[in-house]
Parts: sequence; C-alpha cells; structure tokens
Amino acid sequence: MNEGFLLQFFGVAFLFVGVIAFGFTSRNLVRAIKSLGWPQSTGEIQKSGVKEVTVGGNTTDMGAHSAIQVNYQYSYIVNGRSYRSQRVTMSDKVVKTGRTLSSLSKQFKTGQDVRVYYNPNNPSYSVLKKGPDIYCFTVIVTPALMLALGGYMVFFSDHLLEVLT
Repeated sequence: MNEGFLLQFFGVAFLFVGVIAFGFTSRNLVRAIKSLGWPQSTGEIQKSGVKEVTVGGNTTDMGAHSAIQVNYQYSYIVNGRSYRSQRVTMSDKVVKTGRTLSSLSKQFKTGQDVRVYYNPNNPSYSVLKKGPDIYCFTVIVTPALMLALGGYMVFFSDHLLEVLT
C-alpha cells in the first residue's frame, strides 16, 4: 500500500468526521444568531450560581476532570402560559473562564426580574443573553481544523509526501 493512498484515506476520514462535528457545533451558532430576532418577556431568576461537572470521561483514570458551568433556573410567561428554563446563553454547555462565570453571577441574581428572549416557534426554548458569544465560535475551531487538514491531505497528498520525505 503506498503512502499517497494512506494520506488520502486518512484525509477522507478527517473530512468525514470534520463535517459531522462542524454540523453539530455550528447548529448552536445558527441558533444564537437567530436569537437576535427573538421576542422578549419578563421573567424571574429562581436559582442562580454555578455547578461542578465532569468533563472528558467517566473517571479520572479515563481522562475526566471537573469544570464549572452556570447553574440557573428562571421562570417566565408567554401568551399566558408559564415556562421554566435553565439556559442563560447559547453556550451554557461550553466550559467558560472564571472571569466569564463571575460576570454572569454578578449580572443575574436569585429573585431578580430579567428579560427573557424566547423562540417564537417554541417558547419553552429561551435565553437570558441573546446572540452568539465567543464560546459559540470556539467549539467550531477543532472541526474547522479537521476539515482543513483533511482537505489538505486529500487534495495535496503528493505535495505533502514531498515535504515529508
């Protein structure tokens, strides 16, 4: 089996995985952009704070580590119907810096009245901070790099072999 074939094979694998991962990660970015046009309602923070979560596996032997994420609950009313949600930003599941978490905890406190932005097609889907933030973009970096590397391996495998040998 020649090296050119192997490079192209792995390049196609990178492209395949990159396309799937890019689709999943960019879906949240599209939602965040759409939220800029969502209507708003008034709500109340029922619970505010942060929580510790396990990231990257089931145990520390498998590479798992703990991280801090936002932990909020708020209620709001749309067209006479009451809703509850926990979503503060479109990137709540992304691990954030301590400074960002501190800023969010200062901005939203238990018992506080807040503006809630909700999806007009599905009012149960809401956020307290509409639009994309930096964390909506950072999760796209890895799939984008996979796509770039896979494309390079597929379309420029001859040049890559020259450089490597």
